[in-house]
Amino acid sequence: VGSEMCIRDRYEGIYYVMKSANILANAIIKDDPESYEKEWKKNYQKRFDFFQKLQKLFLSYNFMTNIMLKFFQRKKLQQSALKYWEGKTSLPSINHIFYKTIKYTFSK
Repeated sequence: VGSEMCIRDRYEGIYYVMKSANILANAIIKDDPESYEKEWKKNYQKRFDFFQKLQKLFLSYNFMTNIMLKFFQRKKLQQSALKYWEGKTSLPSINHIFYKTIKYTFSK
């Protein structure tokens, strides 16, 4: 699973590869390899599902990709995204993100 999370050319996903390796090492130390998947899902499944939904929403159409690029240029949003990425805040709903994106795009 770990190698599937890393994009070789940009090292994107290396954080999750390393965290997954840590979970696996702990499972092996405990002599409970089956706990790896359960622990990984507990820690990361919601996050990966959320990002897959965003990917489908914003990268399916050029129009939506342009909206996303414009939207994510905002410093406040970048800071919020980093807080989420670091696990310091909870997941917003996909509907909330879509609403905020559309509202911001058409308010300018």
